[in-house]
Amino acid sequence: MKQGFVKVAAASCAVVVADVRENTRVILETIHKMEAAGAKVMVLPELALTGYTCSDLFWQSQMIDAAKEGLKEIAEGTKETDALIFVGLPWEQGGKLFNVAAVLCHGELLGVVPKKYLPNYNEFYELRHFTPGKEAVTTTEFFGKEVPFGMNLLFQCEKMPRLKVAAELCEDLWTPNPPSVAHALAGATVVVNLSASDEMVGKDSYRRSLVSAQSARLICGYIYATAGEGESTTDLVFGGQHLIAENGTILAEAKRFENQIICADLDVDRLTSERRRMTTYPEQRTDGYQVVRFSLAIEETKLTRYFDPRPFVPSDKHNRDQRCDEILNIQAMGLKKRLAHTHCQSAVIGISGGLDSTLALLVTVRTFDFGADRTMADAYQGVQSSKLGLRGIRSSLRNLPQMAVQICALMRAATKGPLRVMFPMVTDIEDWDSAMQVVDHCRRKLAERGVEFEPDVPFGVMLSIPAACLTAEDFTAHGCRFFVIGTNDLTQYTHAVSRELAIAEHYYRPASPAMKKLIAMVVDAAKKADIPVTICGLAVGNAVNATQYLRLGLRSFSMSPQNLLAIKKALRDAETR
Repeated sequence: MKQGFVKVAAASCAVVVADVRENTRVILETIHKMEAAGAKVMVLPELALTGYTCSDLFWQSQMIDAAKEGLKEIAEGTKETDALIFVGLPWEQGGKLFNVAAVLCHGELLGVVPKKYLPNYNEFYELRHFTPGKEAVTTTEFFGKEVPFGMNLLFQCEKMPRLKVAAELCEDLWTPNPPSVAHALAGATVVVNLSASDEMVGKDSYRRSLVSAQSARLICGYIYATAGEGESTTDLVFGGQHLIAENGTILAEAKRFENQIICADLDVDRLTSERRRMTTYPEQRTDGYQVVRFSLAIEETKLTRYFDPRPFVPSDKHNRDQRCDEILNIQAMGLKKRLAHTHCQSAVIGISGGLDSTLALLVTVRTFDFGADRTMADAYQGVQSSKLGLRGIRSSLRNLPQMAVQICALMRAATKGPLRVMFPMVTDIEDWDSAMQVVDHCRRKLAERGVEFEPDVPFGVMLSIPAACLTAEDFTAHGCRFFVIGTNDLTQYTHAVSRELAIAEHYYRPASPAMKKLIAMVVDAAKKADIPVTICGLAVGNAVNATQYLRLGLRSFSMSPQNLLAIKKALRDAETR
């Protein structure tokens, strides 16, 4: 409760359906456990005092009265508890029954918040028993005392004024217009949700994304407590997936199918600062809201929250690689537009050895890596960038100094581990011989300079042009060490159809008789020369195509990771037939 931090908690109990006395006991036990953990805002599930699955027992006055008595006992048992406590129960008001969140602090009932949206579809039948709540605040009676009753209640801490808490219940969050939106616009920095959300396959991830997204949209803390194991029946199972989020980040999540207590430290000052900074966040308006004040002691909060020492650099390698790739792509797309606009087809980068110039080089390389398949070519609208123009090895051979620098770098890198170099878009043996002359030149230059390099780097060709496939034996006779069959380009060049043109997609057949003949010729040439051959492209990710390629003699396949298991199974099945 200092420096804007407040420790909050969400929990579920081993509820016994319709046994209010037992539920009161375990709720008190749970509250004191949260108190021991230092929590100042505590949230229990929807209808925790009675159980959510009471069905027609909700019509029994005895249970409704018992729930109010149980709430009184909880209030008396928490007089010395320095926390704002939310408990779910059924509440009779004006001759109707409401599904509500009761708000307690220091043994006093501060207010009662009814649920607005009552699901009455699939497995839910809440409209059978309950009445939808209204925004307008009235009063209700609690053992001789009038307390506020209505959805539009804000609970504000006197000693930490930026801590403003509002409540919604379960389905309220799942609707197109959740009450939490109005609560946040009225100034609530923390929203609590008392829920009884049953489990279905995949529902946990949706629930997590829902809570995370709502906390991000509203720039708020969000505490979600849902029913746990005690509620489970033969018809419904409840997992107790409590969640605590802050501005889109999940700070704590309970393990499902266990009754747990989770705690987290919300940074209320940060939330209010973010709202001030966000120019599109509306001005706070409390019209129609009643503010109920409560008092909590200002004391040192023992922070358990993890603060990443490098917040802008993901610690996970996979996420870090994705982030770096995204940074390069964003900058490359910006540079690509500039180059296209100015009709510039080359770039000069001054390399100082520092990080800035290194990044500039990487971005520039990434920009020029965008080929026809990635629409870089379409931006130029010129011959050089055409799919049928000067790309791949054709483009490299027009800029020999640049190509030599790249080859030298690759040969030096090969000393650190195995490396093969493939020339794309090779048309005939003249392209190959010209490229290998550059390789020989690089070998001599590196040797003269005394630079460590790998002289025996294997060089091969990407066979993506019918002319190259038809003369595959010529490449092996001139020292080609491996083949790669590129089905994407080979298919469109063989059938004279762009793979990006949907209206003509029936002409795009990667396993047509013509394609099979070309592939078979390449496989035969590779066998005669005893060199490896691999097939790649989108077509390889198709089980039918891959099986046909297998029957043509291919044994090395390159595909996207998501297709690997399916293709592996298809190939195994094909080999056993």
